[in-house]
Amino acid sequence: MITIYGSANCVWCLKCIQLCQTAEMEYEYRLVENDVDDFKKRFPGENVVPQILWNEEHIGGYEQLAQKVNEVLINENGEYDD
Repeated sequence: MITIYGSANCVWCLKCIQLCQTAEMEYEYRLVENDVDDFKKRFPGENVVPQILWNEEHIGGYEQLAQKVNEVLINENGEYDD
């Protein structure tokens, strides 16, 4: 499961949502504004959004999410071998 931590006016957060929808991947979107303490606890030292959890593991932001999604999609097509 993908968890996206973002804010209401974040273009990159919207791109994360669109990427998950296009790839038909299950995701949850959490507004940081609704629970700042949770964000600070999960991502100490981070002060930008989006921040992404992939199966509860922090992977980074949009670029890292796009890389993981591409790996999964390629793997499902039988073309990716790591």
